[in-house]
Amino acid sequence: MEQSDRPRRSLALALLVAFALPAAPTAAKPVFDTLPASLTPASTTHGFPDPPSLSRVSPAPTEAASADARPRPRREGRSPPLDAAFLDAFDALFEPRGRTDEPLLGAAVADSGDTVGAFEEQRRRLARHGAWLDAHAPTTNARQLIERIADIGAHGLDPSRYDLDGLREGVAALFDPQPPRIPVEFAFDSPAHAALVYRFDRAFSRLARDLGRGIVDARATQAELYRDVPVVDIASLREALAFGTLDVDAALDSVAPTHERYLRLVDTTRKLLAEQAAGIVRTRVDEDTVLEAGAHDPDVMRIKRRLVETGEFPGGTAITPIFDSELVLALEAFRARNGLPPALTVDRHERDALNVDIEDELDALALSLERWRWMPRTLGERHVFVNLPNYRLTYHDGARRVIDMPVVIGALEHQTPSFSRDMSYLEFNPSWTVPPKIAYRELLPIERRRPGYLASRNFDYMKVVNGQLEKVAHESVSRSDLDLRPFPYYLRQRGGPGNALGRMKFMMPNVHAIYLHDTQAKRHFALHERAYSHGCIRLGDPDLLARTVLQLDGLSLGAAEALIGSRTTRRARLKQPLPTHLAYFTTWVDPHGALQRRADVYGHDEALRTALRANGALPSARLGVTAGAPG
Repeated sequence: MEQSDRPRRSLALALLVAFALPAAPTAAKPVFDTLPASLTPASTTHGFPDPPSLSRVSPAPTEAASADARPRPRREGRSPPLDAAFLDAFDALFEPRGRTDEPLLGAAVADSGDTVGAFEEQRRRLARHGAWLDAHAPTTNARQLIERIADIGAHGLDPSRYDLDGLREGVAALFDPQPPRIPVEFAFDSPAHAALVYRFDRAFSRLARDLGRGIVDARATQAELYRDVPVVDIASLREALAFGTLDVDAALDSVAPTHERYLRLVDTTRKLLAEQAAGIVRTRVDEDTVLEAGAHDPDVMRIKRRLVETGEFPGGTAITPIFDSELVLALEAFRARNGLPPALTVDRHERDALNVDIEDELDALALSLERWRWMPRTLGERHVFVNLPNYRLTYHDGARRVIDMPVVIGALEHQTPSFSRDMSYLEFNPSWTVPPKIAYRELLPIERRRPGYLASRNFDYMKVVNGQLEKVAHESVSRSDLDLRPFPYYLRQRGGPGNALGRMKFMMPNVHAIYLHDTQAKRHFALHERAYSHGCIRLGDPDLLARTVLQLDGLSLGAAEALIGSRTTRRARLKQPLPTHLAYFTTWVDPHGALQRRADVYGHDEALRTALRANGALPSARLGVTAGAPG
């Protein structure tokens, strides 16, 4: 280190030590020995513990500290001790000048376009004042954080969770010039200043964590969810703020979902909050009357007015009490958007959906926003997306949705799990190795009642010999063998016209033995609700998916068609694995801005609703309204 840097380093380090903040507030020791009266209401109103004493700052593990991180030896003469990541980062600021190969310095110089001197000034300012407060005003970071928290309701979250009022009151207490409550020359020595820095740091950490991985424990909340939530490195984000490599907007954007489907949910939530704030009252229809086309009834006029509000009935059209053809068309569109089956009447199901209030829609959006925070941040430039409650699969190539087909998902007793895996190969004319549960519950009982059934359906008995499956003659398996538990054989159905998997399957290897496949049971695709499989995804048009996947992976159309038509078992391994996501969203916003809702087929919504309510993140609970699930 240059000799001239020593006094400057000592002064900057002393300032940073004086205001060093633990990364995890819950591990910090309370309390300020004397907290200014101007900050006392904010400390007790917003549900946060008071900041730690300046004279007794205890080190706390950072939120993203790895389990195998080696402890840093304490440096003699430093009191209080600081965490290792902080010290390493601080030391990096004071490396000999002129090293443009150092990443932070090189980036700063490149961004400023003004040699090392501009960066020197920036780092001196950050070292003295920190990320949140300058001598005379809150920093850009502080203003950005307050703005983001003020808008966080659009993400389904509660601004008070991030101490919005406390931050605003603290800023006003320090910097309001009419009159200044604390002289500027003493502001950086005041407990009020340190308390406000603590509040900003804590609010940022909590907001980044919640946006980055969700507010509740995903896998403990939703059954059959096997997707690891994203990892949020709070310590690195705070370090980036301290050194100026990121501002608050960039830091939060780096952890929050940026999928277009998430952003559409945010936009719609923001519009509904504005509608609610404006006191707009929605038209309500009768709850019990059943109406048919051609009917004359005063309630028809209320239904039409409500459909004008939802966008399905054309505005400017005369509102008459006649159940006419325009109302029939509007109701068809409304039913489709709300996942209701086609009908010739208006009954309780349509009326419940028409009478949904703003708070219920906000709750439904909050559930989907939370679920998106559990999703991978990158879905894949090309990817397959199956939304289970919608019973549909879509294939995306960049911004284009090139396939949208119906699917059949697992029945209630065989629920399809939610997870993300890469599709790695396709198999044509596949065999089917029967899962033991299906063999025990379905196939072996039939064989006991109707001997020879399995042979007639091309099932073979298989046994493991020297690590390999070998076929066992049917006549060597006795009736008493069928009653053994565990059953000593595997059942495997040969490929062919009667195979349960149809002519092809799409494999994304996983421990749940779930994949996409063709099916013999085509009748289910004509049904409105399609939860009938043993857990795998049955495809409405497997040929189309196979051709698309193989061609976009570089295979010619002719070669793809030859595989699809194969009468022998053949496997096509993909050159580029295809991310495949099985997800559970009962509410979303389509590309046209329409709010889409579907029935909660597996009943997962209530557990998430309860968890969000417990964390103060359910809009209806914050607003003091009890919103129920849609009928």
